[in-house]
Amino acid sequence: HPVLGRFIQVNDSLAVKITDGRTANQLADLAGLDTFVIDVALNYANTAFLVAAHSQQATETNKALFLTLLHAVIPQVEFVKDSPGLIVARVLSSLINESVIMVESGVCSREDIDIAAVAGVNYADGIFAWLAQLGQKNVKSTLDNMAQLLHSARYYPHYSLLHTTRPELAVAP
Repeated sequence: HPVLGRFIQVNDSLAVKITDGRTANQLADLAGLDTFVIDVALNYANTAFLVAAHSQQATETNKALFLTLLHAVIPQVEFVKDSPGLIVARVLSSLINESVIMVESGVCSREDIDIAAVAGVNYADGIFAWLAQLGQKNVKSTLDNMAQLLHSARYYPHYSLLHTTRPELAVAP
């Protein structure tokens, strides 16, 4: 289904998609399917806990099927309120965007941001490593969709995310 982008159609009424900032309800309205949106994980193979949301009209049968499928690879899955970007994607995309703004504004370098993230905040990876893992196109579309749905300039992607087509940002250190 072209309006959904990349997704998995499990049966004739159930679609599963990693969040791109749009809500499950919005995607369900576009596709005409019970839609389940899963949050971002940097490594799904090592993820023990994941949140997801489903469209308002999702049937109990499709909810059970979705949980059964995800529990095959992820031990704990919980439904949360259907909201733009869910939780992890919203936080990571926002941190990436703010980091890009700081670098582009000359406040600090990419290396400074990554050192602060790893040594200062004790993240496993730096912010720009997350950008590389998630992909610039995915971060940009998540921010775009959240900005539109939440009517907030706070989520609008920095211009360098809009105009750079390389997998990594072409910002000067």
